[in-house]
Amino acid sequence: MASPAARTDHEILLLTILVTQKGRVLARTKLARDLGFAQSQSRRVDAMLVNVRRELSAQGMELVNVRSRGWMVAEQPKTAVSA
Repeated sequence: MASPAARTDHEILLLTILVTQKGRVLARTKLARDLGFAQSQSRRVDAMLVNVRRELSAQGMELVNVRSRGWMVAEQPKTAVSA
């Protein structure tokens, strides 16, 4: 993942939106609108989600695609430690 300084303003805003709405499904069109993209540019969100997914994973969260509905941030499941 790029260093925090290398993130774009849109990626920072997208990360903020997703984390503050953790557990809620957010449609790509809504994310695009919140980021100031025109409806025809909503696919740009998908490209940004690749970088944001890495950042969330490093913070112990998971970006989940909810088919036909959108994206949602969830806590990564804890793995059991066997003794």
